[in-house]
Amino acid sequence: MSACGRQEISREQAKPWPLGGRPSSSSKRCCRRSRVATRPSTRILYHHRPCQPAPRHELQPLALFDGELVWTAASADELENLRPQFFISIHSDINNSALKGMFDFSVIDDINRVNFRVDDPWTHPNYDPREHFDNSMILESIALLDDRLRWDGETPLHTVASGSSEAVPYGLACHAIADFYAHSNFAAMVLAYIDDPKKAPTVDEAVQDPKFLGFITERWVNSSMWTQHEGYASPDPPTVGGGFDRCLFTGGYGEDGWLPRPDVPHHNVFAVDAPFSALVDAPTIQRRQNPFAYPGDWATHFRLRTALATRHVRNAVKRAQSGDHGPFLGAGVAIPTVLLPPTWIQNGTSVADAHSLPDRGTDGSLVTSMA
Repeated sequence: MSACGRQEISREQAKPWPLGGRPSSSSKRCCRRSRVATRPSTRILYHHRPCQPAPRHELQPLALFDGELVWTAASADELENLRPQFFISIHSDINNSALKGMFDFSVIDDINRVNFRVDDPWTHPNYDPREHFDNSMILESIALLDDRLRWDGETPLHTVASGSSEAVPYGLACHAIADFYAHSNFAAMVLAYIDDPKKAPTVDEAVQDPKFLGFITERWVNSSMWTQHEGYASPDPPTVGGGFDRCLFTGGYGEDGWLPRPDVPHHNVFAVDAPFSALVDAPTIQRRQNPFAYPGDWATHFRLRTALATRHVRNAVKRAQSGDHGPFLGAGVAIPTVLLPPTWIQNGTSVADAHSLPDRGTDGSLVTSMA
């Protein structure tokens, strides 16, 4: 069991896992009581922190959880800084299940640490959309994670520092695979295609299924995700640009110099990345931009996306370990044209081509930022 950052909690110690941390540069801390609700119907827990000196630059855990309850002394402002992606505990659950038996527990633990590093909201610069499948950069994100899964002391495109442990490239790649399912419309596509979540294919399976591709070509439209739900106000679909009628896409997000892509819905009103959401609990008279922000739909999507991510992480890592040079989809397999989103262009130039690839150091920190 581990704390994110450089602190550690031994397996023999108490159950709670720190979810994240923030550096403290103050020599004093004030007494305060904060609260966090894991969902509206659960108990509110209080954690009292007595006045005591704290060493300078000490990493203070943001929150603790024991698999059911959450403790935090963070302010609401600090919690709002968290990027709404599959939260750290969800990424860890996916990796723990997917990689069991493939790596030693200590390696999986280190992979989970890297999952926190790439989402750390208090370290800057630390964001590149290609590490999260954001801004509909589908092909660019696949190329980056494939490069990292080809780790052999270094990667072909040099996106991880040589001399790193394998946990760094594998942690970054596993994180990106899970984010594909949390951030994209793929789950909505396969549910419309097959209607039974238990039979839903992962994207590497779906792109090789002629019946799935025929369904997308002949029957699927992305606008069908926004439907009227009985007892709720009509949905409020966000504006989507041209060329996004049937393709895969993910929401726009910006940080550390990146701006959200303007021709797709914002990430915050499209992703399904946590078991519960305030969007679902909004008043029924409030028009919803997120097409899945209804109790039954949200629960179905979250379970499906987590299950698909777990299967895909395991399959991609197996392919990587067998020497496959395209482990996300499999060697020789490509995203069909009907599923490709339009290239993100600004001022006549591809946004991806205008920025160097992210390079992570031996501790998983971002070494190079935007060019």
